[in-house]
Amino acid sequence: SASGLNLRIAESVEGRSNVVFIGPAALIVHVFKSVAAVIAEPLVDLLPMRHTPTATPDVKFTPQAAGIPKKTRELFLRDHAILKALLASCMFWLCAGIVQ
Repeated sequence: SASGLNLRIAESVEGRSNVVFIGPAALIVHVFKSVAAVIAEPLVDLLPMRHTPTATPDVKFTPQAAGIPKKTRELFLRDHAILKALLASCMFWLCAGIVQ
């Protein structure tokens, strides 16, 4: 085409090469659909998320809030696989932070 906006798409079907030329209008529509999909995908992911309650700014600090809750400590003592997974994740993010 004279405008130079043609896109050549090659795909293999049963061992044969098929070449399709898309004109300028079809190319614009294709790009628009791709951009719309990229924009819409996070919105679709956001819809099923549950809303979390708002924070309470007037909560008083207690020493128990600074540590790991007792139920969580007991869980780690009972199930060592969860503890190992947590430590592996922590090491991964520590190394990622150091490398960056």
